[in-house]
Amino acid sequence: MKTAGRAVLFAIAAAAAIIVSMVPSSWAVPLNEMVLRDGQGVPIVPGSNTPYSPKQTCGIVGCHIDMVRSFGMTSGNIYESDVASATKDQGPGTSPYEDPYPRHGVSAGYHFQTGRNVPWGDTQRNYYRDLAFTGSPGMFGGSCPSYSRRLASLTETDPAKFDMSSYDFSRAACAGCHAGGGPLEYDREGYRYDGVTGLFQAGLNGNPEWGDYYTYDISAGSLVNKTDAAISGGSAEVDCFICHLYTSTLQYSLAERNFALTEAGAPGLAASLGLVGAPSTTGYLSITRKAGDGVNPDISTAGWSWQNVRVDHAVITSPAKENCALCHYADKGFVSPGPAGAPLGFTSSQKIVPAGTVADGDLTAGGANTADWKRSVPRSGSAFRGGSINDPRNPDLHMDTAQMTCSTCHYLLGTSRDYFTDCQYCHYQYWGYPEPPVVTPVTPTQYPALTDGSGVTIQPGLGILRIDHQFAKGDSDLKNMDQLDNTATCASCHIDRTHPNAGSAPGIGVHNGIPRLHFDKISCKVCHIPILNGPLDRNLNDFTAGPYQGSDRSQTTENALSGINKRPLYLWKATNYGTGPLQIQPFNIVTSAAWGDALSQNGVEPDSVEPALDRIGGQAAERLRELYGDADSDGVYDWTLNRPQGGDTALIVNRSAEIADFIGQMTGMTGAPANPVLNLAFRKYSVSHNLRPFGSIENPVLGSDEGGECAMCHSSSDPASPYYDPRSVGFFDRAYELFKQPMDGGNGLVQTVLPASSPLSGDLERVAATFSYFRPDGSEAAVNLSSSAGQAATNWLDQGQVLGYDAARLAALMMPQSPTYPITASAGPNGSIMPSGTVSVNAGTDQTFSIVPAGGHHIDVVQVDGVDVGPVSSYTFTFVVAPHTIQATFAANPSLTITASAGPNGSISPAGVTSVLEGGKVTYTITPNADYRVESVVVDGVSVGTMTTYTFFNVTENHTISVTFTPDIFIINSVAYGSGSIAPAGDTEVLRGGSQAYTITPNPGYVVSFVQVDGVNKGAITTYTFTNVTAVHRIRAYFKLP
Repeated sequence: MKTAGRAVLFAIAAAAAIIVSMVPSSWAVPLNEMVLRDGQGVPIVPGSNTPYSPKQTCGIVGCHIDMVRSFGMTSGNIYESDVASATKDQGPGTSPYEDPYPRHGVSAGYHFQTGRNVPWGDTQRNYYRDLAFTGSPGMFGGSCPSYSRRLASLTETDPAKFDMSSYDFSRAACAGCHAGGGPLEYDREGYRYDGVTGLFQAGLNGNPEWGDYYTYDISAGSLVNKTDAAISGGSAEVDCFICHLYTSTLQYSLAERNFALTEAGAPGLAASLGLVGAPSTTGYLSITRKAGDGVNPDISTAGWSWQNVRVDHAVITSPAKENCALCHYADKGFVSPGPAGAPLGFTSSQKIVPAGTVADGDLTAGGANTADWKRSVPRSGSAFRGGSINDPRNPDLHMDTAQMTCSTCHYLLGTSRDYFTDCQYCHYQYWGYPEPPVVTPVTPTQYPALTDGSGVTIQPGLGILRIDHQFAKGDSDLKNMDQLDNTATCASCHIDRTHPNAGSAPGIGVHNGIPRLHFDKISCKVCHIPILNGPLDRNLNDFTAGPYQGSDRSQTTENALSGINKRPLYLWKATNYGTGPLQIQPFNIVTSAAWGDALSQNGVEPDSVEPALDRIGGQAAERLRELYGDADSDGVYDWTLNRPQGGDTALIVNRSAEIADFIGQMTGMTGAPANPVLNLAFRKYSVSHNLRPFGSIENPVLGSDEGGECAMCHSSSDPASPYYDPRSVGFFDRAYELFKQPMDGGNGLVQTVLPASSPLSGDLERVAATFSYFRPDGSEAAVNLSSSAGQAATNWLDQGQVLGYDAARLAALMMPQSPTYPITASAGPNGSIMPSGTVSVNAGTDQTFSIVPAGGHHIDVVQVDGVDVGPVSSYTFTFVVAPHTIQATFAANPSLTITASAGPNGSISPAGVTSVLEGGKVTYTITPNADYRVESVVVDGVSVGTMTTYTFFNVTENHTISVTFTPDIFIINSVAYGSGSIAPAGDTEVLRGGSQAYTITPNPGYVVSFVQVDGVNKGAITTYTFTNVTAVHRIRAYFKLP
């Protein structure tokens, strides 16, 4: 087995030498060349067909390993570092992790395996209110749709509990969405599949566990050993070029890369195939045939087609949007058709199964498919969020700006080193000077654990370094890395400026005229993402009846030319999983239909229905197809799985009789649920991209002049409503379609009742399909879409209902019922409020009141409708639809003191005791005598620096300020390198305006090479004098043989 594991993978290309010059050609001393290397670290020979290793090429040689050293690590590399702490141990008294996991380095990052070692089960499932089976919040499925496949535990041997192993994961469609590393590289005991020495274990796993190396054979109903196939297929390492290949130079070939994973069964070839280039272009790797219109790639022959070519122009440090889009969004700048006929820029993988090449189970006598089968897997952000890039019909204010990339917002998190330290490492490594850097271990930035209301850990805390490739994120509800939620938000750039790349981003002041209430209650994304208009949208995932023509059974809306033109669903969300305020945010909803095991009757909560294994639906569907037979004797079963049923390819299990018969076929199946129910679940995907700027004419920003201002939202979209306005977007009364009802059967999807044989069946009432939402007050509610037994489940939501408003409030929001409302304003003694008295306010408009205290007084309390809102000087009633009151009271300012003093050789003004009214300010001027400077300014016993002015603002208590002075002294640092000395050596103090002489003396047999003063070469001198010193300096002496 070990021999097989170390065999070179079948004739696939490896890299020719890629020389990446790291210094200008004018420099005399060359650095080491960076070349593509194989899994053993050996440079690839041009023209060979050995797969290249991203880990060896990018992670273990050159500057990157030096970068790891600059973080104070003594082992590891930028690929996987901090080996000593990368253990399975969670600490004393705890269970060990199931998966080994590197704490730091690229492969520890979000896109590769963060959370892979975290147990993931019913606790997390119920916390997220999700019916999905998942193995972990990392790349084993924590962010997959509801009812995705279940990862078998590592030591599982029972076929009844076996659905997907690590082997299955690396060859399923799941793998095509992941960039390598983690479960595509290592098994869960820390062995690489190909036997190459990795972070934890050396060689092959001598006792492979079933949960990693077996698969469930549906036809045999048993587990089959796939160890040899796993070894020969190799390991898919983190593919650095997915992100760091400059797409304007070479289009990364995602179709070929994922073909290696999902079709060729060879994860070890994935990174190499990513470099074959787009159709009709010359890539770095040549293969027999690239993916093209109606043809799959052919990798039977391969070879690196170039050598000794500089590629510094082809490698970028910050990924372009096209790189990120490879996994996340449709790219309308890359529309060459692929094997399934879809644009390659829209999909993560494609294939065509030509007619006559695969068995078609729909044929009663057996035989091959009679027509081409086409498989196309859309990129995730397009499928679930309707997004795209380079798309004039779906613009993005950020991504369409030349100065911004995705990483401008989604910046690298964690503790960083200064670039000077990294530079020193390279310079010292290759030249031996100017000096070795002094490095201390870096403390990672800590992000706390995510816990539920009972303190149970849902996702553990993280310590992050910048090299870990963890990215700032919004509040995405993807159940992966939620500890990092809200590290990138609209407010962090445009309001509070905490984002490191906020720069000159415009503030919300540009929204003049919009009531402040909108910013408190409505996410920026609601107005700026008025439409989802990418080329496609997945409405529904159907896991009830197995695959369709060998691929996902789903319901998708597609319009490559003009876009899907779909408005988001608006929902209240408690930001940061309940710890932040409620806001209305935009969502796209994807429905999942799958079989579950009812644990209680009329269940509503997630723990009332347990997911069934994904394979159960496919097995039962095949049995049902045979049961229904071929009544018309046309050679094709009447109930087909590879052909549309009445136009439907999804939701084909929809009628009452079908559901009853389907349940009957599950009886006795290995791993089948005891109380099978066909259930609906709803995944809420938050929408964050494709923001439209103000001035957009097509699908304008909500509230903009171009769209109709307030009428866009505060009116009805129903022509029969008295509040109708043609400019309305239906913000409060639109019907949101969840999925298309199946056409077969005529009455839509009948969600199941419990079967008669079920111990829970009772009177055969339905198990409820519910859509949960928050009301404006934070309470939770749900819409029951189940209708009644035997009737079609509702496939749409009422926008107003899921915002939690009753009919009266909805009417008021769309069109106020009264033309005016009174606001009564009053002020107590020693101040005023303007306007005062009873003010008549037009319904639906705003009214601002200003509160001004008299001299020597301050605002004490302001009450609005009897509720204290604090000592505010201004208050605005927004969107007035009811009477209100506002009352202000005032109090006298107390007199406070500030005591100022100065030590010898300087002064402070004003000195002594100064009286100031509460809320006032006092500025102090500090003046040192000649040849002296400020040593320290101490305020209330705490040093605040060495400034020459200091101001107390908004004084509310007594203060002290004192200042001391010191002679003006500057440090000159001197160092000798090599065989010689400089005197005086080290740090020397010199008074302002003074002088300091230095003597440079070579050892016997050596001469002075050169002397640098503040970085400037002064030649081979033996003395140097600094005169009229007014700043710090440094002097360096270098020696050489004559």
